Amino acid sequence: MRGLTLKNIAKACAGEYIGCEEAKNQEVTSVETDSRKIKQHSLFIALLGEKVDGHDFVTQVFEQGAACVISEKKL
Repeated sequence: MRGLTLKNIAKACAGEYIGCEEAKNQEVTSVETDSRKIKQHSLFIALLGEKVDGHDFVTQVFEQGAACVISEKKL
């Protein structure tokens, strides 16, 4: 996922990057919507589904090594 940095992701989503300045240029290795598939440096997209709210797993995915989360909710 060459070039897919946290800074570029925030810009592409018209979102707000919240995190340490040093990590802005970190590249993500994968993009996941399933918290069980998170690997080191993954990007997790927290989706609100009919049965499960991905926002409930934000703490867990960071513990699993996620580099960042795209979220509709301010966490």
